[in-house]
Amino acid sequence: MFSSVIILLCFTTDYGGYFIKNPLVLRKFALDMIKRNNLSKAKLALSKSLAINSELHDTYTLIGDIYFLENKKEEALNYYKASMHLLILSSINVSSNGIIDNKFYSLSKDAQNSLSSKYAQYLLNESTISFHVGHALLNNLNFTEYEKVYREALITKLTLETILYIHNLSSEPYLEYRNSNIIPLGRDYLIKNINWDLIFSNNVHDIYINKDLSKLSI
Repeated sequence: MFSSVIILLCFTTDYGGYFIKNPLVLRKFALDMIKRNNLSKAKLALSKSLAINSELHDTYTLIGDIYFLENKKEEALNYYKASMHLLILSSINVSSNGIIDNKFYSLSKDAQNSLSSKYAQYLLNESTISFHVGHALLNNLNFTEYEKVYREALITKLTLETILYIHNLSSEPYLEYRNSNIIPLGRDYLIKNINWDLIFSNNVHDIYINKDLSKLSI
């Protein structure tokens, strides 16, 4: 709590927090600001974090969460795509072409044909970002209580199961809907909307957020 107060003082001075250079400290501050519903301060901290290190995929995820909480779904989706792009790129960088090809061709023909790129195979077992994307794509869950549960999870960072238990809600309907509908919806969107032609670029801000591809040099 004390450290968050110190950081908040930095952000409210003329220096705007420029002395804070540690992305982990900025992330911790942002999480605290989200819990206090001070989303603008949280975004400012995370923007400064990206200025220090623009390759931390979870920073993009957290900014996407903030935009979701502000009901700015399109902006949320852009940041989720950026996060997923970096996560896939990090997986590609630790694998050889041979391993990637072998895994791709070991998939069924139907699975291969469903992917926009052989690198999209990394999405098949990913659920976290796909879950966030699925929620951002849904206009109406038809589960009013569960929409509140999801938002509370973004704010508190408690697990869905914990929040459902606290509110005495049955977890089975929502978790089943999450696994059978929300995650597949998000995964399908990412497969179709990640820029696979530029997957080896780490300049995700210009690819998905500024959308100024003229600045890119691959």
